[in-house]
Amino acid sequence: MVHAASMGKDFWIEDFTNKACSSWTSVIVVYPGQVKPSPGFDLIRDDAFAKFFGDIRKGMSVEATYEGRFDVSYVWRDHKRVVVGTEKGYGKKGEYGARIVLHSISEVIARPMPHK
Repeated sequence: MVHAASMGKDFWIEDFTNKACSSWTSVIVVYPGQVKPSPGFDLIRDDAFAKFFGDIRKGMSVEATYEGRFDVSYVWRDHKRVVVGTEKGYGKKGEYGARIVLHSISEVIARPMPHK
């Protein structure tokens, strides 16, 4: 489980709210039906899920808690790519080093996007 902020029209994590660490990677969020083999759980599409996407569509900055399975392929440490998994990466071109296979969303907080 991770609490993160999502911004923009795409469903991706912009910034983790936890403490920084010595390694980092980009993370994509996917639904259980997009993963083979099946993760063994379904996506819960409840009121929090509807609120999250409703607020995203309104152009809000949205924070929420994501619960699911976290898979890691590689991380970046000291400007070097360090392989930690068996996959080459996630996303269409493998550009993400990790993914969250989403089970549920909770604790949704939406705020207007800051003006530039």
